[in-house]
Amino acid sequence: MRRFTRPETRDRFRAQHRAICESVMAGDVEAAGEAAEAHIHATHQALAEVREAEARLQVFLRRLNGGHVSARRKGDR
Repeated sequence: MRRFTRPETRDRFRAQHRAICESVMAGDVEAAGEAAEAHIHATHQALAEVREAEARLQVFLRRLNGGHVSARRKGDR
């Protein structure tokens, strides 16, 4: 499953990867570490947002399905 399909998220992660790489190539250990930590934090935040969106979708689908857990509607068997 591709989790980060939104262009702004992909672009942000690419920029973060670029910053890490450039810092490493320049030999700037401190900047590389800071960039890596910022990227890890952003990734955790993005994953939390994905989980929250998936949870909201599941609630919506249950309500749409009359409160039933399965994806089938009432009367479908």
